[in-house]
Amino acid sequence: MAGAEAKEGVASSGDGAAGTGSSGCAIAGIVLTGVVLLGIMALAWVVESVKDPRRLETDSPLGPGGTAEYADGLRVTVSTPSRQPDGSYRFTITYDNDTDEPIRPIGDSEDGGVSQYEISHDPLIVRAGKVYGTDAAAPGDINWANDEQVARKLLPPLEEGESVTVPIHITDAKRGTPVTVEVEPPSAGYREGANWEFTLD
Repeated sequence: MAGAEAKEGVASSGDGAAGTGSSGCAIAGIVLTGVVLLGIMALAWVVESVKDPRRLETDSPLGPGGTAEYADGLRVTVSTPSRQPDGSYRFTITYDNDTDEPIRPIGDSEDGGVSQYEISHDPLIVRAGKVYGTDAAAPGDINWANDEQVARKLLPPLEEGESVTVPIHITDAKRGTPVTVEVEPPSAGYREGANWEFTLD
């Protein structure tokens, strides 16, 4: 009898040890899972913190009415063009500065700030033709009639939280002419350019 009791005691002790081991493994698994999740969160934070703030977060080219959004909070919107009674076309370009610093939409000079020619590489281009130019129309197919006025309005710095809208007036254009708007506001480093493409109706 005593021997049987001793064996039962040994068996009971073994079961208790097994239960303790299982609990320890479960706790270790929970801790490991928590550590992995914290590591993933930390990695995501690091990636977000080193992401180039001048990177474009929307696909390009955009269509009329589309908004280009940058990682630093800058947004640029090109409205849908409308045909006027005289046969010209008008639309607007709006810059919204939700960054944490002032920006200059076309830099610090009217010269070289805006253009209607693809090869100019100016911060704001409104030109005839498609974005990548494989079947682009000749530059003379449209006339940007108020480019100088637009340059003057975009020249002052745009402070944090401010926005500016400029009217674009296109003359000497026929229905069906493809038009491209290219925007690349200057910054301390390279800022990705945004493009809009539409056809004059």
